[in-house]
Amino acid sequence: MWLRVCALTLIIASAAAYAQSGIEPKSATLPRVQTPSVTPRPSGILSAEEIRAKGVEWHAECMRDWDQQTHMTKQEWARTCQRVVNDRVQYLYDQAKKK
Repeated sequence: MWLRVCALTLIIASAAAYAQSGIEPKSATLPRVQTPSVTPRPSGILSAEEIRAKGVEWHAECMRDWDQQTHMTKQEWARTCQRVVNDRVQYLYDQAKKK
């Protein structure tokens, strides 16, 4: 019985997680600025310059996603964006070192 209750609770929680509010984020209505896409080398490894360019692109995209109705101020959002971008860039550097 306990297993069924837990399974039902998990199903309900996951359904709620996938629910959509129907409100489009502000950035979805803004025109996107085309930034040059960085294409990986045939081996899949990016150069240091390409990794930095990706980091700048990711940060700009993250900042465009901020909305006044988020639970964060713009300054908090910027710090979070920077932390996430730093982690992604570090991952790419680590992958480049391995190969």
